[in-house]
Amino acid sequence: MSELAAECGFSSPAVFSRAFTRHFGISPSLMKDRFLDDIRVMESLSQVQIVELPEFYLYYEATEMYAPDLQTSFQSARNKALSFGLKPTARNIGLMNHLSVHRQEKKLNYLAGVVLEGTVPMYYWEDIFVIPSGKYASFTTQYPRENFIQELTDLKYNWLDKSDFTLRELFALEEFSESLTMERTVYLPLIKR
Repeated sequence: MSELAAECGFSSPAVFSRAFTRHFGISPSLMKDRFLDDIRVMESLSQVQIVELPEFYLYYEATEMYAPDLQTSFQSARNKALSFGLKPTARNIGLMNHLSVHRQEKKLNYLAGVVLEGTVPMYYWEDIFVIPSGKYASFTTQYPRENFIQELTDLKYNWLDKSDFTLRELFALEEFSESLTMERTVYLPLIKR
C-alpha cells in the first residue's frame, strides 16, 4: 500500500487509508478482501459442471448453518446411524433445505449427515433425507461457509439464470472431506427449463 499511496501523491499509507475510507466508506484492506472474495466466487462459478447423482440416503442431525463445530454434528449422526444398525459411509454431507437466496437468515434449516450404504427400511426414515437421483450443478469451493448464501445467490444470477436449467428442488448439498476442511463440493438439483 506504501507504493500506491506514494503514486497517488499521499505523504504516507495512513493518510491514504483515511482519505480512501472517507471517500469510499470502506477501508482499502476491507475493499481488497471483498474484491478477492468476489474473484474466488467467480472462479468457483467458472468451474460449474452438470453431474448425474444416484439416489442416496442421508442420516442427519439438525443443526445451525453456521454451527462452529460441524464435526460434532457429523459424528453424532454417524454414531446414531450405527446405533440403529445402519451402515454410514465416510461421506459427510451438509444439506440446506428450503433455500433462501434473497436474504441471509441467522438460523437456517441445516442438516449435518452421513451417507448410508444401500437402501434403508422405511421405519428409520424419521431422521433420513432421501437425496433424489438426477442432474445437479456441481462446483468445488473454498469460499467461507459464513457466506454460503451469498455464494448461492451469485450462482443463481451469474450461472443458473444464464443456463438452460432451473432448480428442481429447494435444497443445496455441501460434501465435505473427512477432515472437514474449508474445501467442499456443492450440489444443486437441476431440471431443464
